[in-house]
Amino acid sequence: MSRATHLAFLSMAVFLVLFTGTVGKPGLPPTLKADEPAYLLMAQSLVEDGDLLVEPQDLPRLLDNYPYLPTQNLILMSDDGWKTVYFGKPYIYSLLAAPLVAVFGANGLVSFNALLFLLMVWCGTHYLKLFNDEARAFMFSSAFFLLSPAWAYVFWIQPEILNMTAVSVAFFCVFSEFGKSRFSRFAVPLSAIALAIGIYNKPVLLAFALPLVYAIQRRRNVKTAGVWLATLAIGMLALAGGSMLLTGHPTAYLGVARGGINFASSETAVEMIEQLPERLAQASKTANSWSWVFRAPPTNLREIRQSLGYFFWGRHTGLLLYMPFAVISFLLFLIHRRRRPEGWLTVLALATIALFFICVIPLNWHGGGGFIGNRYFVMAYPAFLFLVTTIKPAWLVVPGAAGAGLFLGSILFTPFGAPVPLPTLQAHTRNPPFQWFPYDLSLRKSLPGYGVFGYSHLVLTGRKDFFMPDREPGGVPLIQARVPLDIMVFTDRLIKGLFFEITTFPPDNEIEIEFAGHHEVIRFENAVRKDHRSRVFEVRPELPPREHWELGERYFVYEMKIHVAQGERLHDPSLPSPVFFAGAKLNFIGRRDQITRPEHYRVQWLEAQAPTEVERGSSISLPVRLRNTSKTSFTSEGPIPVNLTYRWIRPDGSRLEATRSKFKEPLAPGAELATTLEIDVPQASGDYQLVLDLVRENVGWFSDVASEVKSLTIRVR
Repeated sequence: MSRATHLAFLSMAVFLVLFTGTVGKPGLPPTLKADEPAYLLMAQSLVEDGDLLVEPQDLPRLLDNYPYLPTQNLILMSDDGWKTVYFGKPYIYSLLAAPLVAVFGANGLVSFNALLFLLMVWCGTHYLKLFNDEARAFMFSSAFFLLSPAWAYVFWIQPEILNMTAVSVAFFCVFSEFGKSRFSRFAVPLSAIALAIGIYNKPVLLAFALPLVYAIQRRRNVKTAGVWLATLAIGMLALAGGSMLLTGHPTAYLGVARGGINFASSETAVEMIEQLPERLAQASKTANSWSWVFRAPPTNLREIRQSLGYFFWGRHTGLLLYMPFAVISFLLFLIHRRRRPEGWLTVLALATIALFFICVIPLNWHGGGGFIGNRYFVMAYPAFLFLVTTIKPAWLVVPGAAGAGLFLGSILFTPFGAPVPLPTLQAHTRNPPFQWFPYDLSLRKSLPGYGVFGYSHLVLTGRKDFFMPDREPGGVPLIQARVPLDIMVFTDRLIKGLFFEITTFPPDNEIEIEFAGHHEVIRFENAVRKDHRSRVFEVRPELPPREHWELGERYFVYEMKIHVAQGERLHDPSLPSPVFFAGAKLNFIGRRDQITRPEHYRVQWLEAQAPTEVERGSSISLPVRLRNTSKTSFTSEGPIPVNLTYRWIRPDGSRLEATRSKFKEPLAPGAELATTLEIDVPQASGDYQLVLDLVRENVGWFSDVASEVKSLTIRVR
């Protein structure tokens, strides 16, 4: 590298270390996420105590930097019935970062990540400089790492960046001219040691041994490849030995019981640790060890194909969205070095890593509750750069930057998390470009930032910031004005129709509803009275649903979109965000096949006395007695009330408009009601049928479902 480039790297290093090392604490981020609590406390325990034991002075250290919110998911382990407790994550990341933690505290882990990030850019630049001029190599390497989730993970105090660096260094030492320099004798063992660190954290990275060993034996000889493998084994043994010294076990995943606690105070933490044995006894016996890796994959080919689609273009994990330069790198490989065997072996290793997670943990292959993009696959991302040789045509960098601008901009500029209502790491998926791509159904149970409320055989899922928590479980979706509300409807059976009640907040409003091809517009005009601001509507799908398979079960997925024209500010001190701008509120009533079940539509007419002749235009009082023989109460309250009704059928068979009569009190199942109906007689003479029936408003007539009508023949004269 030129002197200018070296100075640029040095300046970047100084900037990154000082910037990340001096972020105010307490401050950003406001709390820890994913597995960060254990890695932070492990580093601090190594600095302060020289061990990984969980002792009285350890847990309160969380309050020094993150006092505002409770800490979730602090992973601990024990091998003696929780009498002796250790931190339950691999130690090497915390150990390597410990010197910077001693200087900068919790920020030291981020400073360590920043240096590793710069090391990856340096490795990429030196490798690409073999085939390109220095400026082009530096530009591509910087864009490759910066315009990717790697920059976001710099600010996560857990080993994603360390694992990425391990892969970068392992490939760089083998694929570059580093092996031909004066440091040549160190290149092969350094590559093996680097990959050993990554494998110790994530054993699936062993897949990269295939292209590396092949490249070594091809460029040098089989003996050198054997040296690499031997060094890898020695490195793994050394790492396991370090863990034995610190915890008595070669890894945090074997021979121990592991469990997570939430930390709010030292007292509650002690109680939760005491409760861990009982909790773990009820949990999976394989959940906290590597034995789950060797079980039969809980998935099938159909579900694997389904997840592979989301792996490439899913809204939350898609490779095309979050790693655009992986695609550019693969294209450059196909253009210039598609006959390069080690390149195809690298592609095979990448595919193996992706398929491993998709097959072995089919509902969690992206990295669990804490992730940006695909957290498990991001550690393999640097291997794509080493597919590249000549960066030509150079304009391919532009679509890579464009993809990053569309999908990664909000992540790059808010590395500590976006300040949005009900904060979530997935706030960026609310941006318009993401709506063009499918919701990752395979991961729906572990995607944060979504509100869920379910009913029998039906689940509705939508953005969490649109769900007001005024009922348990779940909430009522609030629709912001001019911002469409997207709801995913999951069900294990086909839908004939769904009933909703929508309530507008402004008195004048227009609400547009789309549901699987069904389109409807509801207008409210001058609805001053609040009881006039609600409407019941039914959506009936006109297009077939998407099929989703999960653990061998088939589900149907429908998409619903609601757009509201006008809105108002709502103020509710009980909400996490007390001020909310919304245009309407949506309440789910039920499915048509549930609401129209015959057992809810049975009535027995016991008595109805009417004269045989009446004078036209007059009115009569008709005594009626009936019994509720259904399984639900008849009530005239609520969004779909039940009312008594009568209608006249003319001599020619045509019908006059029905007239309703409300139940004054709910009529329980099995109960009887005696009442008098006031009947208006038609104006035209003739022989009529007076038909008595019940109606469930907005749904249908009882006689259309299960019950018989009471029909009386009356002559109007």
